[in-house]
Amino acid sequence: MKNLMKLGFCFAFICLQLPNAHSQKLYGATAHINITPGKGVPLGGYAGGKRRLIPWDIFRRYRHSKYFKPNTGVRDEIRSKVMVLEKNNEKLLFISLDLIGAIDHFKKDLMPRLSIYNLKPENVFITATHTHSGPGAITYNPFWAMFAMDKFSRKVYNDLMDGIVESISMAINKLEPVKLYSNRFEIDGVQKNRSNKPGNFDNHANLVLLKSIATDKWLGGLFNFAIHPVAFGTNNRKFSADISGAIERKIESNLRTLNNDQTVPTMLFIQAALGDVSPAKRGEEGLETISNHVAKKTLASLSNMKELSPYWEVGQTEVQLSRPGFSLYRCTKNGILGKLFRWSRLYRKLKIGLRRWFPRREKLYSLKLGDILMFTWPGEPTATLGKYLQNVGKNHGYDNTWVLGVTNNHLAYFVTPEEAKEGTREACTMLYHP
Repeated sequence: MKNLMKLGFCFAFICLQLPNAHSQKLYGATAHINITPGKGVPLGGYAGGKRRLIPWDIFRRYRHSKYFKPNTGVRDEIRSKVMVLEKNNEKLLFISLDLIGAIDHFKKDLMPRLSIYNLKPENVFITATHTHSGPGAITYNPFWAMFAMDKFSRKVYNDLMDGIVESISMAINKLEPVKLYSNRFEIDGVQKNRSNKPGNFDNHANLVLLKSIATDKWLGGLFNFAIHPVAFGTNNRKFSADISGAIERKIESNLRTLNNDQTVPTMLFIQAALGDVSPAKRGEEGLETISNHVAKKTLASLSNMKELSPYWEVGQTEVQLSRPGFSLYRCTKNGILGKLFRWSRLYRKLKIGLRRWFPRREKLYSLKLGDILMFTWPGEPTATLGKYLQNVGKNHGYDNTWVLGVTNNHLAYFVTPEEAKEGTREACTMLYHP
């Protein structure tokens, strides 16, 4: 009896030292919410065209619009989409917003409101789908306000933040035991390089999906792909999630059919190295053709999904950037001014400084999720830079490397030194040295 009691005591002691069953399991959930603004709010994404107000609204006719015209309605919902994972009481949070960009102050303003969930800032990844038909008037930065987003509106911004917080709360409140699955596959015929470099883009799609252990149903997940959501041009003044949103909805519909119930899974479109990658076809027809083709390819790929280890590790570093500025020479190199003054060293160096509005230091993050390595990028890297980053991943033993474009900040385009000399659109609007 004494030996039995000793054995029982030892067993109880060992059990107390082990993490409980709850902490050993992987929990996950997805959620989405409609965050479409109301009347009077301008669209953000294009610098000019028929959206711009000429002259500016100096007489304050519009409540939220000063540099750009108000929206004329809604083609499809602007959404906040969330995926959260939890293990050992540590959470990993992905947020995908139907916006042109997620400026760094988004995260700074969100984190205090998420303190009740014990989230580490480095474990929160906020990305924009980069739709050019999302809401404007939501950035503090005067450069972006003037260039593409319109003057900041506290009301529009607060409503947006409230919606994002609500979507996060929805996901966290329905956490359940899940398994992770991943796949990487090719999608042909939907992209093109807009800088006269045929075929210079990554046609691979990366997929991570959650599956409920209790119901064996797909809950949604992450879809990583490089394509500019510009099906609709400057003539469009209706809110739209564009191609990225259409892809999300088509994949969600397919997953719901597989689940054979009315539960709506949530997909988060995560941009890759999209800097110089455009859709092969635009307009309503292009949007439908591309989203249908991508969803069909994604559905076919499910048969090759492999279970992903529920392990993650986040790394971060802060890098020193060059002085931000706008180069007149790079933007006029191939035009009349560029040809007239191409021998002028002064003209070549002429730059409009933007130090007041853009940082000299920036945090970059890496995320190891199972056998996947993810890199965040605070803007739009070109396809060439994306390939370079994937090679970095391969050199460290990761065949599946994701580039998370326009994530945690938006500092415009990033190009290679060779691309900076070409006078392309990306080289013109890059704000930092190559």
